[in-house]
Amino acid sequence: MASLDVMSSPSLAQTIFSFQRGKSLRILIGAFLQSCEKLEKRGFEYKRLGCTDVLHQFNGNLRIVEYMLAYKHPTVSPAAIDCAFISGHIDIVCALLAARNTVRQLCRPSDATKPNDTLVAQVLRHNSELLLELFAAYTDVQWDGEALRVALSSEKVTCVEYTHGSRHAEGLPCFDFVYAQCRDRPGALDTLLDDAARLSPLYIVQRLHEDGLACTSFAMDAAARRGHLDMVRFLHLHRTEGCTVAAMDTAAARGDLAIVRFLHEHRTEGCSTKALGGAVANDHKDIVCFLLDNRGEACSPRALDIALTNCRFEMAEYLLQRCPHLTYADHGWHMTLLHGPLDLIIALAIRQPLRPAPYTLNKLFAAQRPEVVAVLVNHGLITWTFDEVYAAVADEPGTLELVATYPRTRDLVVAAALAKGLLPLAQELLALGFPLCVSLDTPMMACLGSDAGLPTMELLVAHGVPLQASWLDRAAGENLALVEYTHTHSNGACSVMALDSAVARGLDDVARFLMAHRTEGCSMSAVRSCITRDDDVLLYELCATYPNVCDERALMAAITETPQQKLQAKYVRWWCQRRGQSDRDAFVAALDLGLNSWAFQSLLASCLSSNDPRDNLVFLSSITDAVLQRGLGPRSWHLRRALEAQALSSTVRTDAAAKALFEANELTAWAHYVLDATC
Repeated sequence: MASLDVMSSPSLAQTIFSFQRGKSLRILIGAFLQSCEKLEKRGFEYKRLGCTDVLHQFNGNLRIVEYMLAYKHPTVSPAAIDCAFISGHIDIVCALLAARNTVRQLCRPSDATKPNDTLVAQVLRHNSELLLELFAAYTDVQWDGEALRVALSSEKVTCVEYTHGSRHAEGLPCFDFVYAQCRDRPGALDTLLDDAARLSPLYIVQRLHEDGLACTSFAMDAAARRGHLDMVRFLHLHRTEGCTVAAMDTAAARGDLAIVRFLHEHRTEGCSTKALGGAVANDHKDIVCFLLDNRGEACSPRALDIALTNCRFEMAEYLLQRCPHLTYADHGWHMTLLHGPLDLIIALAIRQPLRPAPYTLNKLFAAQRPEVVAVLVNHGLITWTFDEVYAAVADEPGTLELVATYPRTRDLVVAAALAKGLLPLAQELLALGFPLCVSLDTPMMACLGSDAGLPTMELLVAHGVPLQASWLDRAAGENLALVEYTHTHSNGACSVMALDSAVARGLDDVARFLMAHRTEGCSMSAVRSCITRDDDVLLYELCATYPNVCDERALMAAITETPQQKLQAKYVRWWCQRRGQSDRDAFVAALDLGLNSWAFQSLLASCLSSNDPRDNLVFLSSITDAVLQRGLGPRSWHLRRALEAQALSSTVRTDAAAKALFEANELTAWAHYVLDATC
């Protein structure tokens, strides 16, 4: 806000206020502060690391802060102290801490004295020991390894030259302070030397080493990853933990030959194939040469593929000369065909013939690299299948040039144009006498799902191509006009998929047309779709038209195959309504249909009234024997739970005899016993 910037400048504010007749500077400041929003509660993320409050916007102006503390108590809160620490204004911190005795709004709750990690990190970045002492006295901060890591990575760390016997700590008062607090804290220093090797200059690592701190092999790995040769050398000479293969791997990836050479000459851990892979990916040829000459274990079988994938084509040519056994995979070949030099493509095509993927051909023709296509054709890597012609077909000039160059594509270009929805191109090709002598199933399945579906059908009919009834299966999921045209101009049978697709897509007009004009029928899938989207009208029409599909056993099979309980409940309700029976009568009738556990549970739940637990117990007791007699023992678990739940909801016997019967699984006897008399 511009007004806040003005108020932050005492000289500019004085100049403006001098023209305000009848009002003093103090009154104007007070009125402005009164209109400002209250400070955010502690615990929320402050804007720009915590500083959205009025105090911070005044850029540490102590006079205005003192005025607010004296006259405008409602505009301050404990968050003001947090923001003062974050901003690093020590004079304001001292003023706010001193004012806590007189300004109650600055006193934070007793349970809010432990700062979060973000606040601790922002205080540490100021690298002020006095600020840290005030912060430690003000909060219940627990200095730990995380605080030490923040201190090590502070922006204020300066690389002071280390001399033996002296510790230059001028740049690290925050680290010194936190380090002193953590010396006696168990576990706080466990990984400190490792973290220092990753984050700090060498003299910090030397200091911690002299203090007797332990480290792991991660320390030298981290130093190598940073490219810090002096630190690697120090750890090698003075520590025994060593390193892992990651040290040389990461040094090779970042192109640090000095560290790679040092580790090779002085360490025995070696490297892995990641070393060569990283060097190849980042185009460090000197590292690659060194590894191939000196580290046999570094030779990665994927090195050539990594070079090709990252478009390091000069590196790939070098690897082909040095390591003839290397191979490549689809993605590396893809990048080479699109961006690589022709000589390399020819060499790879001879050495390891690999057919390009269809998506590669699409991009290759779009990139207009006919010389690459010619290489692939000459080496038998493109044989002009339908997929390959489909990838090549574009506009009329490009397609005619393709056919002129490769006559074998002539028989497929019309079908490919239809599949791509390029109707004008297909018309031109047919007018020029190009044949339609291949199966159109694949192209028609593609174009029927687009706006070009009906015009394509009309074009085929106009050229005497018979429509196939099987295309009706695909057309039924689109629109009625397409279905009517296909039905009129085709012979043969489609499948139940046509009506199933129409019902599933909610195309009721298409579904009714198929029911009226086709005899293929539908499957249980159409019934499920109707039940799922609550289309009762179409559902009863299907049941009336195809009674054999919608019988009870088929519906119960659908319930059994459906894992969602909500859909099962819908199926159950519709089944009961169709039978014209009550839920309980329908449940008894359904016991012979081989219910699975889910269907049994759904049906049982629909039979229980929420208003009369005792009546539910009577019903459950009446069906217990029927469930057990039909070999539905595994379903008795649901029955037991239902009995137990209804018993808890009603007034029945709950004595030891009842408990014994229930635990013995004598459910019928238990139900009669508890219902015999009320408690």
